Amino acid sequence: MENLTKNTVVELYNRVKIPIIGFGGGDIDENHQKQTTVIRNAIEAGYRHFDTALIYHSERSIGEAIKESGIDREKFFITSKAWDADMRRGPVDILRGFEESLRRLGTDYIDLYLLHWPVTGKTVDTWRILELLYYTGKVRALGLSNVKRHHFVEIMRNCDVMPHVQQDEFSPYCMNNDGRKFDDFHGIKYEAMMPLKRLKYEKPDGIIGQIAEVHGKSIQQIVLRWIIQHGVVALPKSQNPKRMRENLEVFDFVLSEEEMARIDSLNFEGPINWDPDLFDF
Repeated sequence: MENLTKNTVVELYNRVKIPIIGFGGGDIDENHQKQTTVIRNAIEAGYRHFDTALIYHSERSIGEAIKESGIDREKFFITSKAWDADMRRGPVDILRGFEESLRRLGTDYIDLYLLHWPVTGKTVDTWRILELLYYTGKVRALGLSNVKRHHFVEIMRNCDVMPHVQQDEFSPYCMNNDGRKFDDFHGIKYEAMMPLKRLKYEKPDGIIGQIAEVHGKSIQQIVLRWIIQHGVVALPKSQNPKRMRENLEVFDFVLSEEEMARIDSLNFEGPINWDPDLFDF
């Protein structure tokens, strides 16, 4: 994917289209007003794709900022997620949690709804509830995050709607090649959460820094360009308006095949999150 623009989208197997770059809504700020200001700044910078979750406590801020923008809801792509505690309590709480997300977001539908973490013994039952939301049109697409292959297989064997999206790490140090091959085979699209998190360990004179110097870009911009050239949706976040804009300024240059391969070579499939089979929250 080299002919990319800020309007480039990734098309799911049900023809729903996701902007290839979005804004991560986790850990923005504990203060609601400050959160809303951050989201408002992101909208002004040009973001129309926002990723949030009940546990992020940013749904209300995203909803208010979108309303204040005066831009039609249909111009935005919103992702939220079903939380573990609701999954453990059962269908009624899953549905209640979803309706509360709609209320906080100030919308009557969510573009992409994810199963946030695969609670043991609850994955299939939860997915069946998400399928109902999909069938009613309150959700346009479904997905999984923080998962392993066996979670996909469990759903595929027992449910009707195959996941449209997987959201997990995708960075120069963890490309999840095995998982993405599985996704590609089944037509599942991939999203990169926290795509810039590990860059604090990257040395300015390292491979990415060298490539950044050639293009006159930052290390962060090089990584975001590398992600979207792989056809993966990127979800960076920042509280700094200048950095927000810089994260969108990745469509005026192209990484060569050699540069892509050099960044690929950094991969060691290192983990960034808790093990999906062992987490306890």
